[in-house]
Amino acid sequence: MIPSNEPIDRRSLLAGLLAVGALPAQAIAQGQAPPQPQGVAVPERRGGGVRRPSPMPAAMMACWCEGFGGLDRLRLTVTRGQAVRVSVEGRSGEGFVLIRAFMAAGAALECMGAVSSASAASHTVRWAEAARLPEVASLTLGDPAPGKLPAVETVQLAAAIMSRPDPHVAFDAAKRLDESAEAAVTAVMSAAPVTATYVKPADRAAFGQAMRVLAAQPALAGFIGDAGLWQGDPMAVVWPVERTAAPKRWVMVGQRVQACILQAERVGIMLDPLVLPPDQVEPLAAAHPEVAKAIATVAQLGACAAADPVVIGRVGVVAERRSRPAPAFLEILRLEGPGPGADA
Repeated sequence: MIPSNEPIDRRSLLAGLLAVGALPAQAIAQGQAPPQPQGVAVPERRGGGVRRPSPMPAAMMACWCEGFGGLDRLRLTVTRGQAVRVSVEGRSGEGFVLIRAFMAAGAALECMGAVSSASAASHTVRWAEAARLPEVASLTLGDPAPGKLPAVETVQLAAAIMSRPDPHVAFDAAKRLDESAEAAVTAVMSAAPVTATYVKPADRAAFGQAMRVLAAQPALAGFIGDAGLWQGDPMAVVWPVERTAAPKRWVMVGQRVQACILQAERVGIMLDPLVLPPDQVEPLAAAHPEVAKAIATVAQLGACAAADPVVIGRVGVVAERRSRPAPAFLEILRLEGPGPGADA
């Protein structure tokens, strides 16, 4: 259990990943030093054979994914067939609540993919058929490639899953992001068919003011925090989430947001994902002209539709690093043998 008032250091984290079998032994040194020469053997099991990564560490680490307010609906089932089945608890018609749960499922998939890459192993994602919803997908880990070690950046991404602090705090307005830090986030913010919009520096003052107007509404503050989070007009990335889209699209949005979160932590900055719920926004916009104007500004600068849910990534350097509370592993994780149609 990570203490609530002490951030965990990177070396201790990497050692913990090794202990649960998530990383090959050489990755510890590699996470602290330049890449080792090619040709170093992957650790072997006693009696020979390449050490195969277990799906359990990957699933445990995925519990630390971004939940978008729907983490309590996420379910990860570890099978005996080297796979993790990802699903959510919910039913059609729950609207925004269910959308957040599917985005959390996408974030979990992204985390498990990062752990697989850090283990120098392959992974395969098999999407569930529509008839099996709310099951989302099954991720299967493969064997590590002989003689292959993960890149330093790959290990850092896996470490970022658990090491990143609570992002929902004030940013240090004096620490402006340089172009390389911003580029690390924008490079992974989109992947077909998911698109995202990077709010340009010249537009950030207007965007930040619009967000402060929205945050001043008590009904929205519970979702996006108080207005003080937008002091200094930080960098922002916007993901539209069509509420009429297929659930797979919602999952993919969650994957992209999580990818940006991990990249941000890797380069020493933070991405705080905030979700604007249309069910809350629409009545406020109808009753308050200043809210309607703020929503119009967010929609224009973020290239999104005000009538749809929107994920807004607030990006900067946190003023104070605060550890996140440990997730409810026992509520998220399940152990089960492969059922009909599951990966063997």
